[in-house]
Amino acid sequence: TARGYHTANRIVLDGEACVVVFGGLNDGEALARLEVLRVSDWTWITPAAVGTEPAPRFAHSCTYHPATDRLVVVGGSDGSDLLRNGRELREIHLLSIERNPDGDALVWSSPPAQGDMPPLA
Repeated sequence: TARGYHTANRIVLDGEACVVVFGGLNDGEALARLEVLRVSDWTWITPAAVGTEPAPRFAHSCTYHPATDRLVVVGGSDGSDLLRNGRELREIHLLSIERNPDGDALVWSSPPAQGDMPPLA
């Protein structure tokens, strides 16, 4: 899906190097799509993920945490333009990569955050 203001992170999925693309903005609509680019043959796949996926968002942050084998998604906006006229999203979501001999599984979760979140700029 064509998009901007998304995140892209390198992971290993089913033993292959991949780039995971999440969220973004397309035609004024925030996205919740998760797509994977397998770099060995430059093939796009849309993996099945279980759990409750994050709400559509763009302009969020996402990073891979190798010690826990998870992507961490923080914040973003659900607005329809770059002026961020929508609701600011202040939650945290995790995409865990569960390693299995029959194929890796992707699992969404949303842990409760402790303490005060930094103020919006």
